[in-house]
Amino acid sequence: MKKQITLLSFFLITAITFGQGIIRGKVTDEKGETLIGAQVYLKGNTTIGAITDFDGNYSLNIPETGAQTLVISFISYNTIEEEINFNSQKVLIKNYTMNPATMEFEDIVIRAKANRANDAYMKAKKIQSAISIDYISTETIKKTGDSNLQDAVKRVSGVSTIGSFITVRGLADRYIKTTVNGLLIPTLDPFTNNIKLDLFPTSLVDNIVISKTASAKLPGDWSGAYLSIETKDYPNKFTLQVKSSFGYNDQATFEDIISSQKSSTDWLGYDNGFRDMKHLPRGEFPKYQENPNLYNQYIPLDQTHPELGLKNYINYLGINDNHLGIDKNNIYNRLMLVQIGLLAPGLIDDPGAIGKANTQFETQYKDEAFYLLNNPAVEFAQTMPNNWQTIQRRAPMDFSQEFSLGNQTTLFGNSLGYILGFRYSQSIKYDPASQLGRYDSKIPIIFAEDSLRQQSSVESNGWSALANIAYKFSRNHSVSVLFMPNIKGANKAKYATGKSKKYASEDLGVFYDQQQLYEETQQLVYQYASEHYFPGIKLKAEAKLSYTDGKLNTPDFKTIKYGADEELTHYEFPNFDDGARDRMYRYLFEDVLNGQINFELPVFEGANQIRKLSFGGSYLDHSRDYEQYNYAVDAYTADIPQGDLEQYFDLQNFRWNEDQTAVTTYYDRSEDMATWGRNSSTGYKKISAAYIMVDFEINRRLRLASGLRAEHTDMFSDQTLLLGLPNDAQERNDVGFSSTSALPAKIDQTHYLPNINLIYKLSDSEKLKISTRVNYSESIARPNSREISYVYAYDYELNAHILGNPGLKISTIKNYDFRIESFFQNGDNLSVSLFYKDFFDFIELTEEQGYYTWRNKDHAWVRGIEVEARKKIFKNLEVGANATLVHSETIGKSNTETWTLPLFGQAPYVINGLLTFNPEKIGLSTTLSYNAQGEKLSIVDPNFQHMDVYELPRNILDFTISKNLGKHYNISLKVRDILNEPITRAYKYEDFKLIYDQFTWGTNYIFSFSYTL
Repeated sequence: MKKQITLLSFFLITAITFGQGIIRGKVTDEKGETLIGAQVYLKGNTTIGAITDFDGNYSLNIPETGAQTLVISFISYNTIEEEINFNSQKVLIKNYTMNPATMEFEDIVIRAKANRANDAYMKAKKIQSAISIDYISTETIKKTGDSNLQDAVKRVSGVSTIGSFITVRGLADRYIKTTVNGLLIPTLDPFTNNIKLDLFPTSLVDNIVISKTASAKLPGDWSGAYLSIETKDYPNKFTLQVKSSFGYNDQATFEDIISSQKSSTDWLGYDNGFRDMKHLPRGEFPKYQENPNLYNQYIPLDQTHPELGLKNYINYLGINDNHLGIDKNNIYNRLMLVQIGLLAPGLIDDPGAIGKANTQFETQYKDEAFYLLNNPAVEFAQTMPNNWQTIQRRAPMDFSQEFSLGNQTTLFGNSLGYILGFRYSQSIKYDPASQLGRYDSKIPIIFAEDSLRQQSSVESNGWSALANIAYKFSRNHSVSVLFMPNIKGANKAKYATGKSKKYASEDLGVFYDQQQLYEETQQLVYQYASEHYFPGIKLKAEAKLSYTDGKLNTPDFKTIKYGADEELTHYEFPNFDDGARDRMYRYLFEDVLNGQINFELPVFEGANQIRKLSFGGSYLDHSRDYEQYNYAVDAYTADIPQGDLEQYFDLQNFRWNEDQTAVTTYYDRSEDMATWGRNSSTGYKKISAAYIMVDFEINRRLRLASGLRAEHTDMFSDQTLLLGLPNDAQERNDVGFSSTSALPAKIDQTHYLPNINLIYKLSDSEKLKISTRVNYSESIARPNSREISYVYAYDYELNAHILGNPGLKISTIKNYDFRIESFFQNGDNLSVSLFYKDFFDFIELTEEQGYYTWRNKDHAWVRGIEVEARKKIFKNLEVGANATLVHSETIGKSNTETWTLPLFGQAPYVINGLLTFNPEKIGLSTTLSYNAQGEKLSIVDPNFQHMDVYELPRNILDFTISKNLGKHYNISLKVRDILNEPITRAYKYEDFKLIYDQFTWGTNYIFSFSYTL
């Protein structure tokens, strides 16, 4: 009943509020700084008024209609009076910029709504920022038609993409930090340090801010870029939007694509357990034992002969595998023969009696014990589904559905704002003829003739939601809470075939490779924020807290590799290839708690000058647990009848044979402690930080923003099975690599990170603003828990093992930046940036003796230039472009030579173009966008033979057109990847003629219909 009364009260208050008219807006000075305490009231009726809060916002309830005069006043600023013609039951947005009283001006400046999703808002933020930033706003995203942040952010200067990740200014992964509203969320990937941006739909985002120079307020463990994904803010008046999109892919839609069996909940972005299984603790897996020792023969007899009491008797004697496994004549075996009545106690030393008893045991009990011992392995094998074979499925159209609503109203006399959003999507990518090739030392040794041809598909389903509620419980204090779940599932399948020199050596010249992989990603983000202003001392304070529950499950990753003769009359599995009949299960759990508290205090105040002192602190608690299980089929025969995998893996074959001595079953690779046994890890990262900084306008042109940040790192990681054991424990040597012990990793270190930003305004007029920025900062790059954990796990993308390195050190970086930028009154702008970064103890993934590991390199550097411009050709036609040139070097070494390599993922050039034509009178908007990136280092040659793999350049051209149909309806058409050039990775040999892999995913045509209120 209380809930109903509360809800009724809320709707009654809302109804009363909407019975009046409302004027809302923001009051700022000419620099974009909010004016706290400005008075806004009706001329002639001062009882109807408000005072701006710490965000510069005001809200007035106007009971009467008609022409009225609104007055905005603030000490030392010229008063603004504007006549408005107001209708009740409406929400009118009015934002004002006030000029100092000492300045002479002719016109009152009234600007449009300060909307975070708007280019104008972001441009003003960029001009006033103390550090160098770039951005991508919702307004631009609508023009380009990008559906996720990965596609959207590559439009920013200096940003390039590699897979689902990005690089900025030649730096990737650990040198980029991505946050949601300035707070960290987990990466959800066992081998990377940064999150996948394709998880986030653009429909739930206002903008992305990319900081490229440091501030003491920001975390210190990045040097390429600091990305803050700003989620949608509540609007100033009621809005409702519904949008449906349908996509056609010219290679996938309505075609029969390669796929795999699915669960009934795949369409919701997660597997319902269809692919997964319950895993037994290490050592309890039902292993088939063809020749069990005496110890393992006696134990299972208790299942059918409890009167023998063998297990209890064995435990009483303290017998284990080492005691009872020597020979049939040892004392422990003779005691067991006595226990079961086959040997008289008085004949325990009689060789003849002992031999007779052993013979009787083999006749009466051995076969029974063998069956009882191995039957669990057979039963387990029969529970594993026969879904090894890929299947064909007709692909439907792509589809997405979006819904959002928001409003700002009053509750108990104070402002309440909320926004609710939801997006569901399904999409399919399919390449019927992708390529795969492997070469080594400039000589093709795996594929002798043609590259492998393969069918490849990616079927994605997922949904995201956003609930954001903010309440100002007084003029100077507010609180907000946010919940954002992201759920996504991707079903990947491929079927490859071709000729193989490796298999030809065994008269199996044709090679087959099938893989099925399902990944389900879950991020549940909870955030709290509060803002406060204390007018007596003019202190601003904010507190932020975020908790993210993250999971990445990879249930039943199946790989099958087999060969056939040239005539395709004989098929068989090889006995030398990892992954020939493997099922792998991966589970990654990441929880992140991140909190901040920030204070801002004006100092040495001058007229219309930015002079403030900021200080605060933050805390990060990041836990990470990774589990991996791998099972392989231990087959009685390698022959595949007629190449029929369904027949080979039929569950009827996982049974006892007639002689009850040989059986097809599974074995647990974790039993091999030297390799697969070390594939689970746990760890944490705890970062505590404090900072102080000053932002001080020395005079009208010169501004100094400088600070110092201190960060303490407490990191720990270890293999799960060794957790808590001392460093000298024998078990650590048993699972070590070669003669090395599997030691735990621990980092306990404090860094002091200074930064200084100087901004000089060459021109500060309304018609033209030109400023220069010079920055120096120091930053760090930490290894993650996986990298410092001595875990030896197999990575199917690299087709190699990866070993962690407990001795990794934190990298330190010195950053130098210079930028000159100009902004014209008509909206045109031009900027040029130069940057240089010096790395010490640079962390890089390298190959050593057949496996990959992370090492600290002594030195590396990157330098480059960025140019960005926007020009309005005429009223409705605008062109924008940016270009980046980057050069970097790190050192590669072999036994005989040394050479330089670019940094991983670094494109030597990135070019973006945007041509927009928007005749507003007819409600039409068209955009043509272009992106190109130079070749990027993707894989370092493991044999140091200058056969590094690069992702080659490709041209991406997109087109979007939309048309308003009346006031509320809109239709649009997006054509994505018009040129459909292949995504190619190739060996750097003879002008990249040798293909590593190549995919062409087709052109997408997306039709959308939306309704907005």
